[in-house]
Amino acid sequence: MAYSTSTSLSAHVKRLRAIRDNSEPAIINTLLETGELVRQEAMRSIREGTVRGIGHVPSLPGQPPKGDTGRLELSIEVELRKSEKTVNVIATAPYAAAQEFGTRRAAARPFLRPALQKYRSRLVTALAMTFAGQKGVKVLKNSTRSIDEANDIINGS
Repeated sequence: MAYSTSTSLSAHVKRLRAIRDNSEPAIINTLLETGELVRQEAMRSIREGTVRGIGHVPSLPGQPPKGDTGRLELSIEVELRKSEKTVNVIATAPYAAAQEFGTRRAAARPFLRPALQKYRSRLVTALAMTFAGQKGVKVLKNSTRSIDEANDIINGS
């Protein structure tokens, strides 16, 4: 049986372009929603157990930093790059990297990486649902489906 390579290839390319064009707004929304969730979680982790001023007690190594001035949590921003379809959650406080990764003199007190880890599987699920033709933002807000379930949806299982 002979197959027409040019016909099947052009049809496949056409389907891929349609998927891209129809899913781009949902992908952008999903990325932005997830970035905001990560930002809020990082801020929450810094504020949790915080006593400001004279009674301030620093966090233990490995735990998120406990805020004192509020500068660190207020410096966390979400940066969306539509053309690259990426979202960055960054902290612009001068000491943010030292808190997140540690230094030779101070142990790390990560706050962004744990927040990202918490929402990573939800992002993957939401993007999978977007490519499966369902609304990714709705899934992101309300779904607790695992990555395996998202793969099942994509594969039609």
